[in-house]
Amino acid sequence: ATDKWTKKQPMPRPAHHAALAAANGKIYVMGGFVPPADTALPLGAAWQPIDNAWQYDPAADTWKSLAPLPTKRGSAVAVEVGGKIYTIGGATTMEGRVTDDSRGRLESKDPFFTAFGAARVLSVNEVYDPATNKWETRQPMSVPRNHAFSGAVNGKIYVIGGRTGQGFILTATNTDVVEEYDPVSDSWNAPKERMP
Repeated sequence: ATDKWTKKQPMPRPAHHAALAAANGKIYVMGGFVPPADTALPLGAAWQPIDNAWQYDPAADTWKSLAPLPTKRGSAVAVEVGGKIYTIGGATTMEGRVTDDSRGRLESKDPFFTAFGAARVLSVNEVYDPATNKWETRQPMSVPRNHAFSGAVNGKIYVIGGRTGQGFILTATNTDVVEEYDPVSDSWNAPKERMP
């Protein structure tokens, strides 16, 4: 209406490659990456996945911390269907050398991955319910990927393109895969026509 920008409250924890979705007049920010704290690597050469989830209220210009993502990750997609936020795919650290964190989850001892090291690309599908502040695990996609695009059409979620193999483009491979998810039946349909 005014073609002007206004400064609002910043995110409580700065992060990049977070998954974003809007529902019920609020903005949801899921996961993302932060620069690792203890590394000699130059800025941008390593990404540390986080499990932070936030709700931003534009009317009040306030942030609220939500139940954390079950899977720490960045470069996922987030889509709203039926008032719930589906957070799908992304990239995180490798499995293997694991330890119990404070919530009893098993995680990699490596808090970050680098541009040339190993990273785990995810097909995981986790849904957040703002009414209960709880997460639920749903059926994963068939093609693990990150840096994809997504959208909802007629109650179905489409995950389009993205990167496979790694999070950093230097070692990742782009994909043209298109998948369709039905939240009602919790199922992924046969792959759709690939992007040109």
